[in-house]
Amino acid sequence: MSYKLKRPIDLVGSLILGTLTIPLQAIITTSIVAEGLISKKYRRPIIYKSQRVGKKLKVFDMYKFSSMVQGADKGLSELISQYGHVNHIIEDPRVTPIGRILRRYSLDELPQFFNVLKGEMSLVGNRPRSPEEIIELMTKGHTEVAYLSPGITSEACINGRRKLNIEEMLKYDINYKPTILTDAKILCKTALKAWYEGN
Repeated sequence: MSYKLKRPIDLVGSLILGTLTIPLQAIITTSIVAEGLISKKYRRPIIYKSQRVGKKLKVFDMYKFSSMVQGADKGLSELISQYGHVNHIIEDPRVTPIGRILRRYSLDELPQFFNVLKGEMSLVGNRPRSPEEIIELMTKGHTEVAYLSPGITSEACINGRRKLNIEEMLKYDINYKPTILTDAKILCKTALKAWYEGN
């Protein structure tokens, strides 16, 4: 259940933040291109698209600035078998030097403002999940995932996302009750967390 102003706030917020970060996004784009010119192994598309599941199980392409070498998904299963979950991977060897900086400050997620404008995500919501994760959770009886709306940030993001397992992240998502005050707090905490973790 969302409050009535959530969608208008998402639209205005993503439009303002997306516009304000255009110079920063231009710098990031240039850096990714330059990194690829310096070393062939770092050549990759500027934008990385990955399938995520939205409300009512609608699949969409979520956008990020590419932070990994091209073909990084091929080595994912081996890393997951080693660490147990993609979020727990330490010093991911697939991440490029520029990509590491982007991830440190969560700058790789700036293109998701476009997902918000398209109505596929919210500024604040639940953790975006892949179709494989949704199938795994529904197989375990967690049918409530069909009603969760993904967001750029979430309760799980500000409460140690990379230290949480799938069940723990789901608990935060289920307990999330959207209000203007709650969303404002999560957005502020997300910005502070990105800054302090990056420094």
